[in-house]
Amino acid sequence: MEIPFYVGCYAPKGQDSLFAYCLNTQTGSVTPTHTCAEVEKPSYLALSSDGETLYAVSETETFEGQAGGGFAALSCKNSFSVYGQSATRGTFPCHILLQEADGLAFISNYGSGTISTFHIKPAAAPRLESVTQHHGHGPNAERQEGPHVHSCTWVGEQLGAADLGIDRIALYHVHKGKLTAAGAIALPAGSGVRHFVCDVNRADRLYAACELTSEVAIVKKAGDCRQAEKQLSALPHAVTGNTCAAIRQTRDGRFLLVSNRGHNSIAVFRCTQEGLSPLHWIDTHGQDPRDFLLVQNFLLVANQTSRSLSIFKFNPQTAEAALCQTVSFPAAPVCITAPMQSLT
Repeated sequence: MEIPFYVGCYAPKGQDSLFAYCLNTQTGSVTPTHTCAEVEKPSYLALSSDGETLYAVSETETFEGQAGGGFAALSCKNSFSVYGQSATRGTFPCHILLQEADGLAFISNYGSGTISTFHIKPAAAPRLESVTQHHGHGPNAERQEGPHVHSCTWVGEQLGAADLGIDRIALYHVHKGKLTAAGAIALPAGSGVRHFVCDVNRADRLYAACELTSEVAIVKKAGDCRQAEKQLSALPHAVTGNTCAAIRQTRDGRFLLVSNRGHNSIAVFRCTQEGLSPLHWIDTHGQDPRDFLLVQNFLLVANQTSRSLSIFKFNPQTAEAALCQTVSFPAAPVCITAPMQSLT
């Protein structure tokens, strides 16, 4: 069986930045199929549920003469063709959340600390609906001088926006593309929340990757409020010089994985009723794993600084991984996506 997947690289417009591959689930080998040079510096990718449309954000400060980055929609199955690109009106976009049932996409703009809400539909350019601004700062003067929205994920029926700059997951009601504030989840000061996932088996719990402290925060619901109850290091004892990046839970909810840039590993935790239990670390065989994906019992890791993709056979029973091969890229790979039904 072969499964398509897509990799985005930090390459300027005019150079290949989007790469399509097929993963052979029998051998773990990957075959390149097509590329695209029309999207500048794609920092995050999302795939439509039918696998026909790829969405990408360009992590730039300006886009076609306007302040902010770009948001592109492309056909992707057999070749890349750009339906259209639109300005996000927010600088350095770095994450996409699709809500296809309502025809919406939420873009996290790291630089400006904003959320751009777009209308999306098949075979069409995205259309901007609104921009929501965050405010505040954190105790880390170098990294938290202002708001830095890093990702959005659903928290029940509310939209949660992780803001590294203010140590908050801001919550919103969404109605016809308009966002209305609905409170926030506070994370430890200076932790720098980056990405988070809601536990697939426990509706009262979510896990947040804190970039600046290299910790995973366990957030639990008590009544109508959610609060961080515990933080666990994503690193072995006494390791320093690291920042966390991506966080993902296996589809069955048994394991939580977090990538470490610096230690160059994937930290693996077992998810239990009591919380998280550290298990082991997977050597990524590459430098600075910014993103990773679990696809049909394979682990794909995008190593930014070494410009490589590591492909591992992943054991869903033990969460151990064995390296199959590494693939080199002409530019830094920073994001991966694949059809939803193929994810482990």
